[in-house]
Amino acid sequence: MSLKEKVKSTVEAAKKSILGVFEGECADSTITNKNGLDITGDVWRVLFASDDYKEGIEKGWYIGFLGHPEDVGCQEFQHGCIVMKEGHIDENGKVYGKFDLLDTPVGRIVKTFIDAGVKFGISVRGAGDIISNSVDPDTFVFRGFDLVTFPAFPESVPTFTAIAASTDADKRKKYEVVCKAVKDNLKDITSATTIDLIQSQFAPQSEEYAALEARKAELTDDYDTGLAEVTPDDLLDAPIVPNDSDEEIDLTEAKLAAVTDLFIEQLERNYELEEENEALRVELQQANVESSRKIQSMKRITASQITASQRAAEEAQIRCEQSEKAHAATQAQLRSITASFNTSQSEVSTLRTKLSESERSNLTYQRKI
Repeated sequence: MSLKEKVKSTVEAAKKSILGVFEGECADSTITNKNGLDITGDVWRVLFASDDYKEGIEKGWYIGFLGHPEDVGCQEFQHGCIVMKEGHIDENGKVYGKFDLLDTPVGRIVKTFIDAGVKFGISVRGAGDIISNSVDPDTFVFRGFDLVTFPAFPESVPTFTAIAASTDADKRKKYEVVCKAVKDNLKDITSATTIDLIQSQFAPQSEEYAALEARKAELTDDYDTGLAEVTPDDLLDAPIVPNDSDEEIDLTEAKLAAVTDLFIEQLERNYELEEENEALRVELQQANVESSRKIQSMKRITASQITASQRAAEEAQIRCEQSEKAHAATQAQLRSITASFNTSQSEVSTLRTKLSESERSNLTYQRKI
């Protein structure tokens, strides 16, 4: 298979990070869903017209998960698998959306399920006040859609379309190598013909095609202003007057072969580095997963320790309050005993005075006797 054929077999993957696209019905504002809620057309029309929704779509903030997370505003995007790209409500009150399936660990799990025949439904994730089983449009907070089984709206099973070659790791890796080679060497290409040849290998909607087009425009500007220098490559760009001669056909084929050989040589030089980068990426991803697990474990341990510490502090506070009450009672008892002692001391002093007087009287009687 020629280089051109190999590249063309993968150019359908417009973005290497996307495994496919979900598109279809997401909700029905005319019926009560299986959760007993009415999400009316007003809710969706207010949402789609809001600046918050438009900004969220533009910046890719509506990230969905496989199954609803417990927290409506979940920010653990390492578990995300889809991103909402568009949403609208039609004249019949049905809500439609479009979502990219991402090349994340969870996204690849979803793709494996799909390959096995699973058809995922989709369900809205949000919060708001409920008035007579209807969601209040003014308080509804939209956070996106998640992939689910048994969706709340029975027809909310969007169609999935895989991106060609996106799940073929070998082809995707080769295509990434080609794209990187173009990006790294584009500034050194000074021939419009070479750019045309390379450009023919990419889809017109791809980033690489646009970059090559911009580089060709730069070269055109340079030649128009007289800034460009004549290079050996320009000789290859010299127009050939077609006369169907074998010599000219051979020359054209030689030019194509020369450019292709140079391009393949560059790919071979970069392939080893790309493999090393891929290995490092996988290692980093594994390290991130392991770190996430450790962090979650530490959070659980810390939460348990904090709970135990709070419980111990509450018990200590109760004991402290009990001790303070006991101390106050002891102080009151001590004051009562002190008062009784002072009274007794006063009585003793009085008795001593009376005893002294009695002794004097007794002495007087003794003298008289």
